[in-house]
Amino acid sequence: QPLAHFDPVGSSADFTVVRENEFLFDHQQLRSVSRVRIGFSDTGKVTIWGYSKLPNSFNQGQYDVSQEPDPTFEFIAQSSTVESYHPNSDYHFLFKPFNSGADDHFGQLDINLENGAILGDVIVYEIAVENKGNVTLSNLELQDQLRDHTSAIAFKLEEQLVANGLIDLSTAYYYSITDGQTSVDSPENIGTVEVGETEIYIARFNVTQAAIDAHILHNSVTATASSPQGTDDVSDVSDNGDNTDGNSVDDITITTLETNPSLEVVKTISAISDSDDNSKDITAPVDLGDKITYNVQVTNTGDTNITDISLVDTLTDSNGDVLATPVPTFSTTSLGKNSQAVYNNTLEIGETAIYTVSYTVDEAGYDSEFLSNTVTATGSTGGLSGNVTDISDGDTDTVDGDGDGDFENDPTVIATSASPSMTVVKSYTLIDNGDQII
Repeated sequence: QPLAHFDPVGSSADFTVVRENEFLFDHQQLRSVSRVRIGFSDTGKVTIWGYSKLPNSFNQGQYDVSQEPDPTFEFIAQSSTVESYHPNSDYHFLFKPFNSGADDHFGQLDINLENGAILGDVIVYEIAVENKGNVTLSNLELQDQLRDHTSAIAFKLEEQLVANGLIDLSTAYYYSITDGQTSVDSPENIGTVEVGETEIYIARFNVTQAAIDAHILHNSVTATASSPQGTDDVSDVSDNGDNTDGNSVDDITITTLETNPSLEVVKTISAISDSDDNSKDITAPVDLGDKITYNVQVTNTGDTNITDISLVDTLTDSNGDVLATPVPTFSTTSLGKNSQAVYNNTLEIGETAIYTVSYTVDEAGYDSEFLSNTVTATGSTGGLSGNVTDISDGDTDTVDGDGDGDFENDPTVIATSASPSMTVVKSYTLIDNGDQII
């Protein structure tokens, strides 16, 4: 029976709709697997194996020691760094056909390799080199370029000695196809492509943190071979095989990695001083002429570097009218980047940037019941602009500072000492109109 396999997004992803030891009817779906193997059991029965981290977790299948622990297998697809199977490791057998009957077998395996690889996954590139001429081509070379979307960073494939270098054909070769028939070339014939033959090569890339930071990867390969008439006289640049994207010739293969960028901004009052520069209690109401100094901490709480950090500070009165938009001043980071040039508005994972900003209470501010202040931080990740943002919180996540039911993004508020009051006195004077009647 056919088996469909979808959404391979990493070794920690969950499985759904997985049942062991059952006959398969129509399509049985395995979602979000980390590895897939197709092979043969001890009885010679074709089996499909799926792997997940923490298989005993809910809805991920159950570990069953009665299953064959490691059948002979042919490598099909992998998006995990784990190369070998062990029954006591985090990866376990999930299901296979119920018995060894001849009528109970897999006739089809559909693998939908989608974008979304995460740190530690393996991206598998398939390279198909077809001889469309009328002479045999020899001495094939494949020079692969895997780069970030800006082409500033080059990444090395497992089958390369150096980034942007040649692929080792002996380790990357997979199989050949001629007239629809699949075969495996002998080692001495790898790289010699007969007329009408297509050689299939597999190249792998282990997703690194630098790749996650890049977010979008561009890949292309240049194939060069020799004809009987010359040396290295035949070449072609790879196409991604998708002619629906408006480019049908030599367009790059683009892979978008899964990232979860996020910022957290906390703004607190660090000091208050009066007009004579004397320190005051930071919890007491402020007076006219007082200087309020705020501490702003911007933390990268995601899984990728964030660049182009910018802050917009807005201070409003108790009516919500804007009093000032002071500019925060960078101080340092938790990693000791003490200058703007070193910081360069970029936060590494877990890093915190510290800013200060101040406001001197003027007449408009003093006439307000309280002063409310927020900072909005914005940043960018690989290939995107301004896609990460957060509004500052003035207290802990367990306190709803503004009473809106949301325990986050509460403004930083301080009361003023102004005590507006009014007394109204109304009196009258009686004037007789001459009729002597009051």
